[in-house]
Amino acid sequence: MHLQCRPLSYANLSQSSTWSLHPWTLDSPQVELHTSLLRLGIIVPPLVMGTDNNTFTIVSGYRRIQFAKAQCNSTHIDCRIMQKDLEPQLVFEIILEDIKDTSTLTLAEKAMFLSIASNYFPKETLAQKFFKRLGIKRKQSFLDDLFHLLDGDQIFIDLAHGGLIEEQMLAELLRLKNTDKYAVIDLFSQLNLGASKQKKLLGLLRDAAYKEVFSISDYLQQDGIQTITENETLNIPQIIQHLDRYLQLKIYPQSIAAEKEFTTRIKEITLHKNQKISHSPAFEKDTVTLSTEFASLEQCIAFLQNN
Repeated sequence: MHLQCRPLSYANLSQSSTWSLHPWTLDSPQVELHTSLLRLGIIVPPLVMGTDNNTFTIVSGYRRIQFAKAQCNSTHIDCRIMQKDLEPQLVFEIILEDIKDTSTLTLAEKAMFLSIASNYFPKETLAQKFFKRLGIKRKQSFLDDLFHLLDGDQIFIDLAHGGLIEEQMLAELLRLKNTDKYAVIDLFSQLNLGASKQKKLLGLLRDAAYKEVFSISDYLQQDGIQTITENETLNIPQIIQHLDRYLQLKIYPQSIAAEKEFTTRIKEITLHKNQKISHSPAFEKDTVTLSTEFASLEQCIAFLQNN
């Protein structure tokens, strides 16, 4: 057996956080967890690993140990103990099994898992070994972004741990200066945007700001933006819509004007209900497309044969 469960003395438990997936939170109050422990007690014993000097390193369950030490009138706590000198692959399999649902891990915790694993496996093998198990749907190069996340300041790590930075946006945000990065994250949080809408809005903000030679953070303070984002009469979807339109107009003023003229002229044309005229992207060409929708392939074939 690779694991055994037995009581360990608190004195034999190392306080090292080497294996913690969220060391930055260990000293922070966790009210919900504390309430659960008070109500139900420790359901799953902490997971620890034996060492050569007869002490045990905590792998998971730091707060459970702290709770038991403070609340329980005992010098020992039941722990699940991994044998020392297990093969690294087996150790990480046990850790993943202990987590069970890796979708509950934050982006920062996934980055920490891979950082710890990099001490035991060649870096170039980490993506193949663990990305799928961690639910990461990115290429191997994303590993560098995750490590850069951990190299960043604590505020950025906390935001990633709090769910305000999504996998799809990490690389984009890492490229920004800190002032721009946090201004953008604040806006995303205010508007409660998902990753795809975040990416679109960031692209528009970047293009509009750079066009007028502003940083993104300064551009967000401009009256035109503030009038939209601080308008208490608008709900969130309306703010997003107005902001998108405002930025499009700033970036592509001629395209917006052309769009208005195009829409006006289309209204003057009598089309069948199943017909539609569309222009080229951003009016890069003068060509237009007349499309006709048919209820079935058979109807389309019949139409073509008769014309």
